[in-house]
Amino acid sequence: MNGDYRPTPQDKFSFGLWTVGNPGRDPFGGPTRPSIPPHRLVRLLGEEGAYGVNFHDNDLIPIDATPRERGRILKDFRQAMADYNVCVPMATTNLFSEPVFKDGAFTSHDADVRAYALQKTMRAIDLGVELGARVYVFWGGREGAEVDAAKDASEAIKRMRECLNFLIGYVKDNGYDLKFALEAKPNEPRGDIYFATTGAMLAFTYTLDDPEMVGVNPELAHEHMAGLNFYHAVAQAWEAGKLFHIDLNDQKPNRFDQDLRFGSEGLKAAFFLVKFLEDVGYSGPRHFDAHAYRTEDEIAALPGVSYVETSGVRRYEISIEVPLQRLRALGLTIEDVSDAVRRASLDLSAGSIETRDAEVRVRTTGRRYDQHDFEEIIVLSRSDGTVVRVGDLADVRDGFQDVGLITRYQGRRAAFVEVYRAAGEQVLDVAAAVEEHLEQQVAPSLPAGVAADIWNNDAEVYEGRLALLLENGFLGLLLVLAALALFLEIRLALWVATGIGISFVGALGAALAFDVSINTISLFAFILGVGIVVDDAIVVAEH
Repeated sequence: MNGDYRPTPQDKFSFGLWTVGNPGRDPFGGPTRPSIPPHRLVRLLGEEGAYGVNFHDNDLIPIDATPRERGRILKDFRQAMADYNVCVPMATTNLFSEPVFKDGAFTSHDADVRAYALQKTMRAIDLGVELGARVYVFWGGREGAEVDAAKDASEAIKRMRECLNFLIGYVKDNGYDLKFALEAKPNEPRGDIYFATTGAMLAFTYTLDDPEMVGVNPELAHEHMAGLNFYHAVAQAWEAGKLFHIDLNDQKPNRFDQDLRFGSEGLKAAFFLVKFLEDVGYSGPRHFDAHAYRTEDEIAALPGVSYVETSGVRRYEISIEVPLQRLRALGLTIEDVSDAVRRASLDLSAGSIETRDAEVRVRTTGRRYDQHDFEEIIVLSRSDGTVVRVGDLADVRDGFQDVGLITRYQGRRAAFVEVYRAAGEQVLDVAAAVEEHLEQQVAPSLPAGVAADIWNNDAEVYEGRLALLLENGFLGLLLVLAALALFLEIRLALWVATGIGISFVGALGAALAFDVSINTISLFAFILGVGIVVDDAIVVAEH
């Protein structure tokens, strides 16, 4: 990786269309962001130095797309791949979203559903190979059951094996250079999913017709959902020669599938995993299967934008309301509750430990952030082992501060969003990107009566000074030519005008060489410089 830590294709970082393009939908709410066409996602990834883009079949081609629409999407997608040097390392099939797969795909009781799942997968394999995929992942999101009485697990596993053996034959018959990677998950969306761990998937691969062709695709979040050590699962897959692909994200243990950003929850675990991959020489893509938070700001994700700050809105607040009757019934006071909350929600530096080779900083990271976290704080522990939590005696609410704040813009209630550019980025390019995003993405998605407008654009000041510089330079050049040609001679006027131009080109070259940006201060200096150079040129010419 280069010195400024910006990714390059040589790092082999890959991302899925379903993650980068995630619209913020979850089981309890609809999208919070507009969808983005696949070719634009490829452009976004390419501009950030990504190596590859992966997809489910319907991430790229909607299931109801016409042949004409399919052709147009593929044309745009291929063009974006070529333009931004992005490849397709892996592809997979969506066998979980459509209602027909409610009881599974390869393990469904219905033979017609299993046949449809095979046909859908074969078409998706053709598409993946066509776009260059070398690995094909199978995740059985619906291959499971909510109750054990619903399915004979042994028969379901046999059906899974039959379908995968059929697809192994299909790949071989077509001469595809493709390997299969099986992905494990303990549960969700089914109550229990067959082959819940990477170890179970590894054992299953040896029962297939061609075990050498089939490996695994471990995912960090899925192993941590089961309370397991992901690093150990990856090491086991590597030692068996079956680590064909890997999904990197993060996860709080024993929770629903969160797909958090890699390293955002377990930094130590992430460190040892990366160290292992580097030490053993893993050469496959590092696929980041992490979704943007549902509240992620789209503007902050634009190229060149380093920070986005909102103002004129109420701050988030978690309120804990404790009825007096409950406190009296348990023999507690409000101070007991506040002390428990204070002790349990704390980030605190504990100094550092110095060794011969390094200094290790110690810090507790126990701050609580959401309603559920606060509800789980223990207020009272009894000798019989029972506990009283905040959620048992108080009403905990995620909400906003109760303040009398009203912000208006042009007579209407408003919220302000301030956008700051990243260091080294061109202010005009960032301003143009934000304006395009507002026009094409934000404005069409706003409900009736809500509008977005640009109020204070510093790029306009920059453009004004740039225009003034060019205007002064041009007028100064004309004045020098006219004055010297009129009072001296035309040959001298041309030489002086040429010298002025060379002076400015040299100044710009020096600024580039010494990494001096063209900003409002340097533009002001150039404007002053125009007058000085023109005046000096006339004086020199006179002598």
